[in-house]
Amino acid sequence: MKKVLQGAALVLFLLVFSGCAAILVGVVLSKDSAKVTKKTSYNCAWDATRKTLGEMGVITLENKKSKHIEADINNDAVTAEITKVGLRFVRVTIKARNKRTLFADADLAAKIAEKINAEL
Repeated sequence: MKKVLQGAALVLFLLVFSGCAAILVGVVLSKDSAKVTKKTSYNCAWDATRKTLGEMGVITLENKKSKHIEADINNDAVTAEITKVGLRFVRVTIKARNKRTLFADADLAAKIAEKINAEL
């Protein structure tokens, strides 16, 4: 029984710390994006996302109908997608990529998601 529990703990440890996903105060992080899911209205999430991206950089495109906002922040191209999840929840997905290297900037995406989470 002890070996089964140790094996399960090892599998859980590997899943949590393998980089697949980690949960941090309502913000889900992955290798190339950060997601905030909150019980709020779509308009409130849109406004919080727009405010945060505008404060951190320059908004280059926003289209409420297609549910996304793009911005330039610290030489990174940032994309935010706002979607409804069920009747009462909204999810904001943030992706950030360095314009020169095209590598994902997970740290910036997480920072933006945390600020949006605080606004909501």
